[in-house]
Amino acid sequence: MGKISIFYLTFSLLLSITTLVNANANEKPSTNFQDDLIVTGVVTDELGGPLPGVSILIKGTTKGTISSFDGSYKLAVKPKDVLVYSFIGYLNHEEIVGIQSILDVKMTLDEELLDEVVVVGYGVQKKQSIVGAIETTPTKELLESGGATNMTSALTGRVAGMTVIESSGEPGQNEAQILIRGRSSWNDNSPLVLVDGVERSFNDIDPNEVESISVLKDASATAVFGVKGANGVILVTSKQGSEEKTRINISQEVGIKTPMNTSSRLDMPSTFRLANQALANDGLWDQMIPESYIRNWENANRDMEKYPEVDWWDEVVGTGYQSKTNFNISGGTNKIKYFTSVGYLKETDILKSNAQQDYDPSFSNDRLNFRTNLKFKVTNTTSVDFGISGNQKRYSSPSEVRTSNYQKEEFFKKIYRTPSYLYPVRFEDGSYGGIDPNGGDNPLSILNESGSGQTRRSELFTNLQLDQKLDFVTKGLTFRAKVAFDTYTQFNKTISKDRVMFHYPTPESENRVRYPDANFVEQPVTINNWDYGWFRKTMLYEFSTRYNRTFGDHSVTGLLLFSRRINSPEVSFPFYEENWAGRVTYDYKMKYLAEVNVGVNGSDNFAPGQRFGVFPSFALGWVLSEENIFKNADWLNSAKVRYSYGTVGRSHINNNTRHLYFGQYYQDGNINWRLGQDPTNWAPHYFEGRIPNESATWEKAVKQNLGFEATVFRNWKFTLDLFNEYRYDILMERRNIPAWSGFPENPYANIGEVKSRGFEVTLSYDFNIGEHLQVGIAPNFSMNESRIINRDDPYLLPDSQKDAGKPIGWKKGYVTDGLYQDWEDIYNSPNTNLGGTPIPGDIKYVDFNGDGSVDVNDQTALEGLDVPTKTYGLNLTLSYKGFTMSALFYGVNGNYANISDDMMWGFAKGFYVLDEAHTNTWNPYTRDANADPTLHFQNKQHNNNSTEYRWQNASYWRLKNLEMGYNIKGKKSDFYRNIYVYASGNNLFTFTNFDDRLDPANSNAAYPLVRRFNLGLRFGL
Repeated sequence: MGKISIFYLTFSLLLSITTLVNANANEKPSTNFQDDLIVTGVVTDELGGPLPGVSILIKGTTKGTISSFDGSYKLAVKPKDVLVYSFIGYLNHEEIVGIQSILDVKMTLDEELLDEVVVVGYGVQKKQSIVGAIETTPTKELLESGGATNMTSALTGRVAGMTVIESSGEPGQNEAQILIRGRSSWNDNSPLVLVDGVERSFNDIDPNEVESISVLKDASATAVFGVKGANGVILVTSKQGSEEKTRINISQEVGIKTPMNTSSRLDMPSTFRLANQALANDGLWDQMIPESYIRNWENANRDMEKYPEVDWWDEVVGTGYQSKTNFNISGGTNKIKYFTSVGYLKETDILKSNAQQDYDPSFSNDRLNFRTNLKFKVTNTTSVDFGISGNQKRYSSPSEVRTSNYQKEEFFKKIYRTPSYLYPVRFEDGSYGGIDPNGGDNPLSILNESGSGQTRRSELFTNLQLDQKLDFVTKGLTFRAKVAFDTYTQFNKTISKDRVMFHYPTPESENRVRYPDANFVEQPVTINNWDYGWFRKTMLYEFSTRYNRTFGDHSVTGLLLFSRRINSPEVSFPFYEENWAGRVTYDYKMKYLAEVNVGVNGSDNFAPGQRFGVFPSFALGWVLSEENIFKNADWLNSAKVRYSYGTVGRSHINNNTRHLYFGQYYQDGNINWRLGQDPTNWAPHYFEGRIPNESATWEKAVKQNLGFEATVFRNWKFTLDLFNEYRYDILMERRNIPAWSGFPENPYANIGEVKSRGFEVTLSYDFNIGEHLQVGIAPNFSMNESRIINRDDPYLLPDSQKDAGKPIGWKKGYVTDGLYQDWEDIYNSPNTNLGGTPIPGDIKYVDFNGDGSVDVNDQTALEGLDVPTKTYGLNLTLSYKGFTMSALFYGVNGNYANISDDMMWGFAKGFYVLDEAHTNTWNPYTRDANADPTLHFQNKQHNNNSTEYRWQNASYWRLKNLEMGYNIKGKKSDFYRNIYVYASGNNLFTFTNFDDRLDPANSNAAYPLVRRFNLGLRFGL
């Protein structure tokens, strides 16, 4: 079933339920008991208009009703009853019945909601006055992430325009990639992340510590961050104490996890027979497998050590476990407020590793989080905030796969391609089967017998902030000083062990062959000490003045900020940054809004005279609902139009682009030279490296955003943002420098250009069904596209292969025209020069440039990109009395992914290895034009090119999170405030047309993404 169909089916089902239940809810309530009187009335809003959907309950009971479309209601009561009227956005209202038979009620707006503030760059603003594209996610949604173990994954599907790309489920190494409004550069597109106003990583933060997350998308919201704001900004605000009695919260969650990837290894008799087809296709008649040999695997009583059939996936992959615990305490007085949290996360492996005597070889992760936030009221005008937080993390993996992502990918590929028929997992004496690591390896031996690599990482964050009111200078003026110091430390430890494997050279052999050979002496386990890995420290100091004052109908705020940040990685030369930021906002009657921002940034990475840049922006807003023509409109509750324009930047600095204004020189061995009659002498060989570029600077982005926000009929909320961006001065390595120019390395220059655009839509609808059922529906959708204007394409490159005019992430490949159906088809088609000799059933390529042959010049853009261009989410919530349910669906579209050679064509490393997918291949008997290309054992070159056969659509629609729970609220006499018990799941169902063996987000066959099932308890005292 298609993704869009599922979306509409879900939406239609909910609307149908709503219609049926509301029909019943509006009927006259039946009473089977003696009542003293019937109360009727009408509920109106603050303007006197009818207010439908208001909950009217008899206090202390669950008996009640809701107001109908015209605000009217009817309820059987007793004279002593108290009626409680409640509605979202309004204060609760209570009425004593007495002898009244008619009770008309006028609801009052909740002013606190009107004054709700949103965290923005270097401060907060009233939500109603926001003119930038900012979206906020509260902590409740983060806690409903189905057991996600990192913050990046917990944000999936929550924010329109945010793409979250998860590519690994490895414990401790599963940080997702986040893109805000797609990609506008082929360099780094990661957003800036600030935690409590300080640039820090947030992946390993415990969600129980977080108050809210604000995502800043447009130039007006990010311009104050200047050179770091082009890719968007994520602001994480941690929880603070409040002036109330002490509150204690305890939570515990346990769960299991299973891989989302699967395996469908074909049985050996079928594999051998298909191998004979492949051998025949390649003319390898002398290697044909006799039927008598094949029948050995059909004998249930065969010798399993000489005729094994191993399903390596089942042998290696299993079920993992995880647990999360958190304890936090908060409260405060007029003088001091406090919040303290301690959390612990433990993740185990989905692989069937076994703890050894000297080490545990599994992929695992243990993380301890801690945070304390204190706020001291020193005087009536002076306050001091102190925060300390961090985490201690220890993760491990098998020794042979720990040093690089490539090794991890190779390990998991071996699970798919290790032969099933040459040796068992273990022989009867307990020894491992295998030939050698370069050919027939044993994944379980790698997992358990190679040793262990362990990492200990510590992150410590501290910040101190002083706030001083300066009302004696002018009312509304404040001064703030902040200092933050962070440290990052890592230690590594390796435990090594020799691996020994055995196999029978042939089933007829009596003796096994050992690897390494018999002369090898297995050494004891080598346990190394903890070694220093790396260290980094950052220092930030910041000073700012802020102004906030209202003059009658006019409100003005201002900000002037200065900061310096020193990032010192180990013993390398530190990175120095200096930032100036300013902001002025104005509103008239909260009707007409204006905002001007500017960021001035300096970096030591560029040459003197190029180190500072200015990044201005402005935004305008118009609250239409405050106009007299709309004030009395019952259907329109709020409406705002906003527009922003500005320039922001991005400093892409790595090892290749650090201090580009310096030239580089290298020394490489010695050279001989002759001077006069002297014999040959030797001298060091020095040569020039990178050519200096004193004009190098940062990327710049001109952004525009047009937004519409509205609330209609009380419960319907709608947000639409249209945006475009022009990214220029993209720093890149030149590609159009001829070899004869003499440059030893291609220089870097700010010449790249990209334009991008898109839109995002968010809807939400909250309503009641009957007396106790509350329903929430919140879909979101976003689309973005980019076009490269200039990437320094080589002049002689065919236009079809140039980057100009194509989106970032496009894939170059060959257009195909199905499969050759017979030899005549081959002879009548253009000649191919792609390696190998085609036969019927092979791929038929299109001569794209029409020169009569197919070669590298015929490559062009294939359909799809390597990241999504469309994302969509659907958040559903239900609550009935104490029961709650939330579901989050998340989908992406427009992204494609490559299938590896081994999985696509089979017979990896020259072994007889096939999957069920390889049974759908072309053969001369059926000549199915929709089948996959015919099988080859050796002659794979012709088919093994970049085409749509390997470049497959990886779009998907996924039930990302599901949680069902029951909340028990404590009474005044109880020792607890509330108890919440729940069951949740993560990554439960995925609908996709991608290869069945792989999850579409994990096509590289690395550590699989996982599906989680959890039970949890939250306890409030």
